Amino acid sequence: MYWMYSFLLFLCLAVYLPVYWVRHRLLKKEKIHFLQRLGFGLRNWSNKKKSLWIHAVSVGEVLSLQNLMREIKKTHRDWTIHFSCLTNSGFRMAQEKLKEADHIFFIPLDFTILVKKFFRRIKPDIFILAESEFWPNLLKEAKSLPWAFY
Repeated sequence: MYWMYSFLLFLCLAVYLPVYWVRHRLLKKEKIHFLQRLGFGLRNWSNKKKSLWIHAVSVGEVLSLQNLMREIKKTHRDWTIHFSCLTNSGFRMAQEKLKEADHIFFIPLDFTILVKKFFRRIKPDIFILAESEFWPNLLKEAKSLPWAFY
């Protein structure tokens, strides 16, 4: 089932990516951060500290997580907080509003190999998906981690 989803996602990206690139890069003059979404330039952020990875899609989720982020950082000062977004506007808002986050980055494309790469680099103790959109491969990999519960 996951292979079928990944195949269809690949086909959709093959068709939609040129349209997305023209719309965002040429017309809106925005970066699309495609290489980051493939895991290039991703540093090894794991360390001996506990870490938390929170994912939000866009501006609304980012704004709704401000208080949670403050409370987590206040209660667990030594934790590393990783924050990912899907959209450029969410990314910009996270950079502006979420000063508690140690790393802000774009979520990988939902292919197993990419998702695994991000989990290996981040090694989160806790993963929070703060959205109503579900990414099957991301959830599958999160569930396969030894600490996972759902």
